[in-house]
Amino acid sequence: MTRPEPSKSEAAPIRPDSRAAYARLCALYPGPCFRWRGGETVTAANEAAEPLTIEQDGMAALAALCEEASAEGAGKTATIAIATLSARFEATALPLSVGDVLVLCRDRTLDSQINQAMSQSRGLYKDLADLAGDFVWETDADGRFSFISAQGALGRPAVDWIGQRPETFYAQPALAPRRSPFSPRQALRDVEIWMTGRDGAERCLLISGLPVLSPDGAYLGARGLAVDVTEERRSQAALAAALSREDLARHIVNLVRGQDTPEAMLETAARTICRAASAAGCDIFTAETGGWRIAARFGAGPDTAEAQDAVADLASKDGDGSRDVSPAVGVVTLYRDHGNGAILLWPDKTAGAAWRDEAAALLAVVEGPLGLALRQIADQQALVAMARTDELTRLLNRRAFMAELATALDRAKRHKAPGALLYIDLDNFKPINDTHGHEAGDRALMAIAEVLRGHSRRYDLAARLGGDEFALWLDETDGDTAESRAWELRDAVRALDVESGAPDKPFGLSIGVAVHGMHDREGFELKDLLNQADAAMYRAKKAGKNSVYVARDPSVEAAP
Repeated sequence: MTRPEPSKSEAAPIRPDSRAAYARLCALYPGPCFRWRGGETVTAANEAAEPLTIEQDGMAALAALCEEASAEGAGKTATIAIATLSARFEATALPLSVGDVLVLCRDRTLDSQINQAMSQSRGLYKDLADLAGDFVWETDADGRFSFISAQGALGRPAVDWIGQRPETFYAQPALAPRRSPFSPRQALRDVEIWMTGRDGAERCLLISGLPVLSPDGAYLGARGLAVDVTEERRSQAALAAALSREDLARHIVNLVRGQDTPEAMLETAARTICRAASAAGCDIFTAETGGWRIAARFGAGPDTAEAQDAVADLASKDGDGSRDVSPAVGVVTLYRDHGNGAILLWPDKTAGAAWRDEAAALLAVVEGPLGLALRQIADQQALVAMARTDELTRLLNRRAFMAELATALDRAKRHKAPGALLYIDLDNFKPINDTHGHEAGDRALMAIAEVLRGHSRRYDLAARLGGDEFALWLDETDGDTAESRAWELRDAVRALDVESGAPDKPFGLSIGVAVHGMHDREGFELKDLLNQADAAMYRAKKAGKNSVYVARDPSVEAAP
């Protein structure tokens, strides 16, 4: 290090002191270090100080610093200029004794250059920031906007922002970050927040920012960028909603397929769709010859007549897809381009346009899978019907009738309700087949089936047991009513236009009636009821055919 010679030059070298103790002391310090002894004498400089040359102005400043520290007996710090590399050092003078000062230097050249560059390039920074984001912002220590890009932001001019807190423009304050992204204490990047534009529309912004600190580390405010990503977020939300609806559709189909019966399948679909759409109620219809049938209902909805009118209105609209059939939202389900069902969603009192749009979107996704599911359900119902019904007459077959009759009899026992079993055998049926052929016989059997359907209620059980034997269970029917119904059946068949096999062999019915609850003994079972009805039927045959006999006594037995 060189020291100055004031009378000869503007800068002077400083030479190392030969005193070993001070040399060792200076050597321990990582930066430039030297001893100052009165006037402008520099001694004991370490190796880090050797290449440096202090400018004349810097030497004067150093001398003043050392003299002040020596006079006050306290450390003092100042910045001095070094000729080498145009460097600037922060010098700290520590008094050792009067007129004897140890000087420790710290290179602040880089800090100085950075501060100078930042100060000079603030305008350039803002220009570049404008290119990187939708707008640039700065806030003060109180968190208020102190600067906004000249073009303003979110449709608001810059003047509307200055002096305002960011919270003033939050669109969803309850969902905003607890700490404002416009007042960061450390660097942050891409913090999402929704703010309101001048037109009242909500916009989604990504906020990135840095704190602004004073040289001593005090918080002065922050500056950063804002990027408008509203359209991206809305597109992402729409895509997420679509994927969610597709997942829901798969879930509904899986739930439906997991049920054991067609009725349970449709009830599950109605319940799941209703809850997924936040609807008050859901009706599912199946398309049948001549109209629509409500196959499943869940929740609160209108009466059947209003629902039928709504689905008819829905089906009458041109095209396909979701339709508004106020107050409901509905869709016709398709299978191979043919409507095979329909769904109606009924809103609650709080539902608005947004609910209707979301419900329509959900139905649009559910329609395809549910249309296929309805077809599968219809196929399953057809298979079940084939397994349970007589192919010719479409009445219950023997197996299905016996199973249903056992359930009906158990129910009657639990509720101590009456019921009657009519055992029916055709009189002179064989001669029809022998004389007119089996087609004529089939026509006679189908005519009998129509008579049974016409003289029974929806919850009664009518069956062809095989050949020319039929049966009818009349639920909640006492003996007198059952006998009256049996004679009505006999008369209705007599009036049929059925060709008999011969004039002396008229076509007719022999009907035996057994009544549950009339004279049942302890342990009365299904077989007992069947035996009574069968025995009563033989009594009717024995009485001359085309007649009715009611089993009045448990001792009635089958005819030999």
